[in-house]
Parts: sequence; C-alpha cells; structure tokens
Amino acid sequence: MKWSAPPVARKFSLGARFDRQGRRSGLADASAWMKATALFCLALCACRPSEAELLEQKYRRSVDIYGQRRSCADEHLITKAWAREGNQRKYMQAKVREKRQCMREQARMYELYPDSRSVT
Repeated sequence: MKWSAPPVARKFSLGARFDRQGRRSGLADASAWMKATALFCLALCACRPSEAELLEQKYRRSVDIYGQRRSCADEHLITKAWAREGNQRKYMQAKVREKRQCMREQARMYELYPDSRSVT
C-alpha cells in the first residue's frame, strides 16, 4: 500500500489551496504557477522600476495614505528624474504637472500675503 500524508498535513503543504472536501483547487495552482513564472521572468531580465517611477510611487503613496499634497519641489524632483532617464513623454507630463503645482502654490501665497506682489 502506498503511503500518503494525513489530510491535515496535505492541506498546509506549499501553500496549496483546498476546497471544503479537501481537494486541491485548480485555480489556486494556476495562479501560483503564474505568479512564480512572473517572478522568474522578472528575476531573469532584472526588471526593476526606474528611479523616477519609484519617486512617483512614493509621492502617490504619501498623497493617498497621509492626505499630503505634492509640493512644487516634489514635482521638480520627479521632473528631473524623468529627464535623467531620457523618457521624453513622461518628462513633458511631469513638467506640465510641475508648472501647474508651482502656479497653484504661487496663487496661494498671493492670497495669504497680498502685499508680496509689490516690488520694493
């Protein structure tokens, strides 16, 4: 007679998923295989997000999680990172966002300090 692990041990082996009758779920195996394949491919080609993408993710997270607004300086850093990477399309988009944000901040400053427009 062939030995097999008890049902409890089988349920927890290698993160496999089981249905209520203790049978393996084919969908979970397929998704685990796809995830493993994707990780292998990423490791093989050494695909990593660029510095500019990491900066955008960082500032997007701070906006989403903490409710902070991106400042003109933040947008400037992102713009410079896209310029270093040579991605012209992303650079131009970041440049437009930077200009808009700087104009918003300048308008806010004029509202708070109306006398600051006068040249001394």
